[in-house]
Amino acid sequence: MRKPRAYIFRKLGAVTFWSLFGFMFLVVLVNIVSSSNSNANADEEIVFEINSTTQPAAIEFAKDYAKEYFTWVNDDLEDRELRVQPYLATGIDVGNLDLAGMGWNATLVGSALEEVNEISSNKSHIILSVNVKLTRVVTTGQGKNAKEEEETENLEKYFAVPVATDGESYGVYNKPYFTNVDKEVTVANTGVDKHLDGIDSEYAEEETNIKNFLPTFYESYAMDTQDKLSYVLDDPDVVGLEETMNFVEVKSTEVYQGRYANEFIVANTVTFEEPTSQLTFDNDFLILVEKSSNRYIVKTLNAEPIVEEMTGYTVETESDIDEQDLEQLENQEESEKEESDSESSGENEMNN
Repeated sequence: MRKPRAYIFRKLGAVTFWSLFGFMFLVVLVNIVSSSNSNANADEEIVFEINSTTQPAAIEFAKDYAKEYFTWVNDDLEDRELRVQPYLATGIDVGNLDLAGMGWNATLVGSALEEVNEISSNKSHIILSVNVKLTRVVTTGQGKNAKEEEETENLEKYFAVPVATDGESYGVYNKPYFTNVDKEVTVANTGVDKHLDGIDSEYAEEETNIKNFLPTFYESYAMDTQDKLSYVLDDPDVVGLEETMNFVEVKSTEVYQGRYANEFIVANTVTFEEPTSQLTFDNDFLILVEKSSNRYIVKTLNAEPIVEEMTGYTVETESDIDEQDLEQLENQEESEKEESDSESSGENEMNN
């Protein structure tokens, strides 16, 4: 039986309506879901990791340490040691400042932040400009004309404080040192060298050659102009001390294999003298030396990031250090202190 044409059109209209209705419903649903996801993403908090050793609290910590470091009375140097000690990480000696026999008293007049050089995610070298007043009593004249007068000197230096954090506290993780602003920081030996490999046997002779090269380099670093220094230093970001400090000697040197056959990591302790006061300072350096065309050149005074890349070494909390290693650090600290006291005692006896 044939259906009426009106009936067919009604059925076709119904199918068309519900098809359009379903399509519109689907479009609305997709828009609602997309909008919800967009809002959820917008509400998600973007988290950036910040190295706290570059923040104001760490800078104030460095300033407080500098105040204790540059404040002493010559007749009571032990008081200075007690004040400096709480700022130091485990295994770090109280100081590299030879005060014995010089007769100077010191007061930090002021300090200001110059730079913060980030070493890794939890370490930075905080560069301060420090103004230190030195005073001592000297005898002038002879016989009846002899009299005591106060001698005064002002030191204005750029002073680098290596600061690290374990997430709970700050600590000076290596010896402080003098540098210049607007230059690459001369990174000191942070103990990471114990994670390095010695020189390959076939390059063993390089150790002697590098040790012979280092006094020439540090003499140039202390005294030469930038043009002359460029013969032994290939780092455009580093400028020498330009006679603000005198080179005295290289006290110790350890040479390790670098990333390549002609590259070497050198950890060394170098003594400089402040010309005005004649105070001597021991500075620990971790530098990168390269041999090219039978000559040696320092590629960077800051080899610490390279060493960390090679070894994966980072700052450890005291609780993470093996008890045997911790005991070794403490014994080493005590040994260095006894050695320093012995040297000071010997110098005093010679002066007397």
